[in-house]
Amino acid sequence: MCFNSRSEFKEAVNSYVVVTKRPIKFSKCDKLRCYALCRDNKCKWRINARVMNNERAFQVSLYHNEHTCEEKFSVANMKTQWLSKKYGKLFKSDPKRNMKAFRVDIVNELKVNVSKDMAYRAKKKTFKESEGDPIHQYSRLWDYAHALKQSNPGSTVVLGVERDGEESVFDRFYICFDALQRGFRVGCRPFIEFDGCHVRTSYGGVILSAVGVDPNNCIFPIAYAVVSIENTETWSWFLSLLKRDLDIRVNNEVCFISDKQKGLVHALEGKFLGIEHRSCVRHLHSIFMTAGLKGLALKNALWKAGRAPIVGEFRSAMLEIKQLDEKA
Repeated sequence: MCFNSRSEFKEAVNSYVVVTKRPIKFSKCDKLRCYALCRDNKCKWRINARVMNNERAFQVSLYHNEHTCEEKFSVANMKTQWLSKKYGKLFKSDPKRNMKAFRVDIVNELKVNVSKDMAYRAKKKTFKESEGDPIHQYSRLWDYAHALKQSNPGSTVVLGVERDGEESVFDRFYICFDALQRGFRVGCRPFIEFDGCHVRTSYGGVILSAVGVDPNNCIFPIAYAVVSIENTETWSWFLSLLKRDLDIRVNNEVCFISDKQKGLVHALEGKFLGIEHRSCVRHLHSIFMTAGLKGLALKNALWKAGRAPIVGEFRSAMLEIKQLDEKA
């Protein structure tokens, strides 16, 4: 048999190893030759390939196709590259599928051990080769920002970078569409909710968002930003841009609600002096749980106080909480 290159020969040998479930090792491998033999010293299996005369192709010169060793469940020759090439289409067909399910399918088909980390690396390598390295896609953000401004006149799009020597490194990105600015000012209640959501990728980051409530009592997105970390400085930057976009001149004309994140609380106090700032009841209940104040009765009483439309009902609900637990 002839192979176009040494790498093609090695790939064929590794594929054979996975099928037969008998690990081998390459004893010699250079520009002119590539020798492989069984890892079991007592086994006589071996294969040699050399460069053909006046060509770059490799040809098999010796092949003893007889194993005297036993099959192995763990085959060291099965690498991430081989797994990615063989099951690339499987990964692409269902990218959101659980990694454990992928691993079970592969193990059932090959009858060899595939670790969770190897399956994950193979999937990651597949998408990296087809879509390119995600870190290089950040350079397209300038084009994306320009396209947003061009297709949505009047929108605010801010791209922030940091200098790393001679290179510009992505730091933050803010978007507030003109239609959403006008929609909030014209039709929405004077109410804005802030929250931060962590981005679960290898590069991390946090999505800062501001949403309102429209006349149909539905969520109305206002603005969002992608930043490296959620702290007072990034929230202050986000709030400054939002205050300008929504033209908020009187600090107490809008009510704000948050999850009591410390950086956001300090930023709100700095940008909107004397504001009406309230806390999310769901997050208040999680603080209750952390403090050991558990139970359905306490949870229901807390939500009853949060939903109270008049002062009298609120005081009654608070008294109920007090009777259940003084600490609460």
